[in-house]
Amino acid sequence: MLYGLVALLVVVALVLFLAKVAVGGGIIGIVALILLVWVVLNARRAGPIR
Repeated sequence: MLYGLVALLVVVALVLFLAKVAVGGGIIGIVALILLVWVVLNARRAGPIR
């Protein structure tokens, strides 16, 4: 349970960081946005965090 919570916090922090970078724009922002979408899609496919 604790590991799932820690993993969730890490994912949220990563998503917020990537969103901030994406807002910054540029090529890095585009790459960050693609990575963000990829992470979200993988998280949905994997299902709930064990």
